[in-house]
This record gives sequence, C-alpha cells and structure tokens, in this order.
Amino acid sequence: MFRMETRKPKVIVVSGSHKEVGKTRLIEKLLPFLGRAAAIKISSQPAHSLSEERPDSDTSRYRAAGAAEVLYIHGSDNDSLQPLRDMLESGNLDTICCETNRFNDTIHADLRFFVRGQGSPKDNATSCEARADIIVEEV
Repeated sequence: MFRMETRKPKVIVVSGSHKEVGKTRLIEKLLPFLGRAAAIKISSQPAHSLSEERPDSDTSRYRAAGAAEVLYIHGSDNDSLQPLRDMLESGNLDTICCETNRFNDTIHADLRFFVRGQGSPKDNATSCEARADIIVEEV
C-alpha cells in the first residue's frame, strides 16, 4: 500500500525589542527565499479586517513580498493559535513566518530571529532575545 506523508512546514519566528524595529521588514526580505510561505502577524492589538487591508499594513507588506498566505491573529490565549495549528497541518506550505513576541514558549520554531533596536524594550523582549538563534540589529 502506498502512503503519502504530509510534510510539516518549517516555522520561523521573528520577534523584536520594540515596535518599529524592523520585524516586518526582515520577514519581507526572507519571504522570497522560503518557497511557498505563509506570513502571520500575532498581536494582542486588534487590527483591520484583511478584506479592508491598508496598503501600508504589515499583512499587505507580507503579501507584496510574496507570501502565499497571510494571516493576522489577535489574541492572548493558546486558543487564538488554532489558525497557526491549522496551517501547520495543511501540508501545502514550505515555511511559516510568525511575527510576534507573544507565545514565546508555545510556538515550536525551527529558527528564531530577534531584531534589536534602541529604546525601551517591550516587557517580554528579554525572554525573546534569550531564545533567539539569530540576533540582528535594527533593520
């Protein structure tokens, strides 16, 4: 009997020391090299509807950089990560890029970037930096 196995995508997490440090820009630079990739923004802040996406929003920038799928997750509990779990099981992606400082202990990442900038760091930035595989200066 022939059995096909679904290959799970690699997960890249990009976090940063504070807002406007270059997390989205780093994902934009990575996307062209990641095959069929999804880009996800995970935030505790509510955002626009993707059906009314602003041209300067992070999600529209992901799409313009070549993301095959784009998602904005708003929430602070593990249940809000269900769309990410669904993407992981879909079998039609090579890579998933997550921009977030949240769920640092929950998301299993194959590679973690931390974008360091000047200024006051976010509350959870220290733990994100400690878990990072690669630290880059402000992009």
